[in-house]
Amino acid sequence: MAALWRERFDADREIVEVGPGNLPRALPPRGFVQVQFSEELAPREHEKLAALLAGHPHAYLRAFCYFGRSRIRSLEFLEHYRELTGFHADLYDLGDFGGLRHLPPGLRYLGIGRTKSKAVDLRVLAHLDGLEDLALEGHANGLADLLASKRGLRRLALRSVTLPGLEPLRPLEDLECFELRLGGTRDLSLLPRLERLRYLEIWMVSGLTDLSCLAAQASLEELFLQSLARVKSLPDLSGLPRLKRVHLETMKGITDLAPIAKAPALESLHLIAMNQLQPEALRPFVGHPALRECRIGLGSLKRNAAADALLGLGKAATAAP
Repeated sequence: MAALWRERFDADREIVEVGPGNLPRALPPRGFVQVQFSEELAPREHEKLAALLAGHPHAYLRAFCYFGRSRIRSLEFLEHYRELTGFHADLYDLGDFGGLRHLPPGLRYLGIGRTKSKAVDLRVLAHLDGLEDLALEGHANGLADLLASKRGLRRLALRSVTLPGLEPLRPLEDLECFELRLGGTRDLSLLPRLERLRYLEIWMVSGLTDLSCLAAQASLEELFLQSLARVKSLPDLSGLPRLKRVHLETMKGITDLAPIAKAPALESLHLIAMNQLQPEALRPFVGHPALRECRIGLGSLKRNAAADALLGLGKAATAAP
């Protein structure tokens, strides 16, 4: 589930920043470690850094730029990292993607951030047989062919990528986490074909109106929806027996929460910046047999408190207006 990946690469990670003449002697022995650099390193420094990373199964490498500018224009340095388990490139000015061919077949995590050039052909990644986690921003050239060969993928995050539909995802039989952010993908009708999907996040997807497919996503455990301006309703979620957490944020078109209350195993509900709702909108959750926690943000402390009192959960958190 998404929590697994967030623990790995976000919340619990320790960041180690390196640079020319500034390499650590060792990495933290435990936990998830992000080793990052924004300046070109000498070949010998890459070799030393690669040796450190090879001895740490939960460390990954990130090459990035400050304020959108970097002297790093090529990924050829990856030839030194033969045992790398994770790599993320956040290099807007990157023009040469050929170095991706050096990534080891056993790489588990790969992220490619937004770049000025869209020249990368994702088919160069076909040799990554062990890939489990893929995050792409603005890159879709060759995506369908790549995914056809990545049946073991467990997480896919697409940002600023527009697809005509979810047909390219059909081969991903093991996919557990799908994050769709920005872009204009409007047809999600094939989503229920992802029968192992546990976490779904959809954020600011332009023109998306129909989420009726969620009613058939029986494997789902966590749903995160944010800033989908044209979505006016949610389907009946009674057919989602595993759904435990729902997060709605700035979903201005949603006025009826009853379809969510029908999820039988729902334990946690987050309503953030849902200013269009009145406290009475939460009445369908009163007496819900599984609900244990609700984070409420209805635009005013008075409305938040009224909704909290209506639910009577005791431990319900109240978000800022």
